[in-house]
Amino acid sequence: MKRGFIAAILVVALIGGIGAGWLLARSNLGGSALSFFPSSSPTGRMTVLLLGADDRPDEVGRSDTAILVTADLSTQKVTMMSIPRDTWANIPGHGWDKFNHAYAFGKEQLSLKTLRGLTGVPIDHYIVVNMQGFQKIVDSLGGVTIDVEKNMDYEDPTDKPPLKIHLKKGVQKLGGYDALGYVRFRHDSESDWGRMARQQKFLRALAAEALKPLNLPKLPSLAGQMYAAIRTDLSKADLVRFGLALSKGLDPQTMDTVELKGTDRTFGGVYYLQLDFMTARRAAYRLVTGKDPDTSFLAQAEKDNQSYLASITKEQQRQAALAKAAEDAARQAAEQPGQQPGQGQPGDATQPGQPDGPGTGTGTTPTEPGASTGGTTTQPQVSASAVLVVDASGKGLGPRYASILAEQGLQVTGVMEASKPQASTQIIVHKSDAAALQKVMTLFPGAQLVVEPAAPGQTAGLVIILGQNLGNQG
Repeated sequence: MKRGFIAAILVVALIGGIGAGWLLARSNLGGSALSFFPSSSPTGRMTVLLLGADDRPDEVGRSDTAILVTADLSTQKVTMMSIPRDTWANIPGHGWDKFNHAYAFGKEQLSLKTLRGLTGVPIDHYIVVNMQGFQKIVDSLGGVTIDVEKNMDYEDPTDKPPLKIHLKKGVQKLGGYDALGYVRFRHDSESDWGRMARQQKFLRALAAEALKPLNLPKLPSLAGQMYAAIRTDLSKADLVRFGLALSKGLDPQTMDTVELKGTDRTFGGVYYLQLDFMTARRAAYRLVTGKDPDTSFLAQAEKDNQSYLASITKEQQRQAALAKAAEDAARQAAEQPGQQPGQGQPGDATQPGQPDGPGTGTGTTPTEPGASTGGTTTQPQVSASAVLVVDASGKGLGPRYASILAEQGLQVTGVMEASKPQASTQIIVHKSDAAALQKVMTLFPGAQLVVEPAAPGQTAGLVIILGQNLGNQG
């Protein structure tokens, strides 16, 4: 399922800081207010990774919105850098993948670790925003006035709830639902780049709205809503200091914004962004320190850049090999419709020394939930682009990988729990085209490949058995 994510993930810190600042002003603390909130930052600068994630009880969230923000606590100077969701990055324990998958694998801690490795700079803290509170906060302000730069129309009936964006060009006040649509929209030629620009534009409009005299009395109650809508490792004192800096630093005349650029790449039919690595490293250093990078930092950045470029070359070579293997496997599955499971296929789970198949004890592929196995019942068609996930990892990774597979455009028919763990990950091919199989093989490069007919009632052309060899959740 394709989803957009809320862009304005600074909203809660901003509202909290403005609310605290307003209360302090009423207490006649004036410009000395910050002295009442000592910072744990020894440099007087604070760098925070702000993540917008849509965690749900039945689905794994991803950080499709990530903004790195540095606030100078003495001057209230703010610098923002959006991290493109599709950025090619090395996720510790999981290899090279999209940056936003780090959150799916290991939440904010793995996202922090991944971004520190990518940028080469320290990142002090994180704030994860519960997006469900966004609309309520915007509505509590009475909406946000913003100049919508173009007509925006997009619907996604598969989202939960269904997404409907229908905005007209021009200056207008957007309520919570329409504001959410504005910051989620990326279905035009500008794609993610346009959405990231709208994120930052909306933040400035939000700050202007919150500081209107009519809204100032609302800020203390909004600050309370803010605390319920975030997860952070910031102390309350630092959160207030950060919010106060944001409330002053989000002036478009003084705020610096950094835009990362790179080269479009497609691996296995999946889009990635290869960063202009050295430019990104220099920008990250300036954002965190407020200075130009020194020679030792640049020397390490150049060394890391060579590794980054080598990973791209290695992936291109691997994709060529995967494409050939996928074509061979798809052809083999098409040419052997009558073969029974367990008869001499390389990597078959029933061969001597291999673990039994999940949940059955026989090595056969599990039947999908609700499928009929009655004698004369008409069997459903097996779909070449459908995937069944069987979690034999013992680590609860099924929903995470199902979400990632769906993001790649594959139809996930279900997630099943194996009755016992299995050492190695397997890809079982019942029916598949080369493109769908290559996407799966890209996500599971070390998996065993097995070709066999579908079990009665099976509709998924591909079955992925997640093994214990997959990385930890983080």
